[in-house]
Amino acid sequence: MASALTEFAKPEIDNFMESLQVESTSKRIGIAEGKFVVLDDFDDCNDEIAEMFGAG
Repeated sequence: MASALTEFAKPEIDNFMESLQVESTSKRIGIAEGKFVVLDDFDDCNDEIAEMFGAG
């Protein structure tokens, strides 16, 4: 009985497992390149911000 159920459900299980596959990170790296600009002084206030949160 279990094997008949497994054969019946196999296509659904396969589809479900495929939906869980994680896309390769290599396809995501650089996806936002050229979409925004990070200013040179972006990190200048890190110490002040850390102090505001009690981490300094």
